[in-house]
Amino acid sequence: MSLESGTYSKGLEGIIADETTVCRLDGPKGRLYYRGYAIEDLARSSDFEEVTYLLLNEKLPSAAELAEWRQRMRASRGIPRVVNNLCDKAMLAAFVRESDEVNYWDARRAARDMDTLTN
Repeated sequence: MSLESGTYSKGLEGIIADETTVCRLDGPKGRLYYRGYAIEDLARSSDFEEVTYLLLNEKLPSAAELAEWRQRMRASRGIPRVVNNLCDKAMLAAFVRESDEVNYWDARRAARDMDTLTN
């Protein structure tokens, strides 16, 4: 209920929270646009990397830009070395116990040992 007008809006109906250039929703027509491109067109002819580039850079990428973007995204998908080391230590502990499973205590001990090494 608005204190000034005494009107009631269900949910956020009719309420503008903010304005954006990222997307536009045409509710009556059931259309969604990202940076001016219909979502159906993007789904049909673009992949994930192209759409993320569009959302972040306000334009679809050229072939060279897309190749560079895909390389950057691939490079950031790796598991951090510390996580690999933690898993290795926990699996080694399970192996020493002659177990097929890493339990809570294996993981906890591996994390404690790594914390001791880094401090």
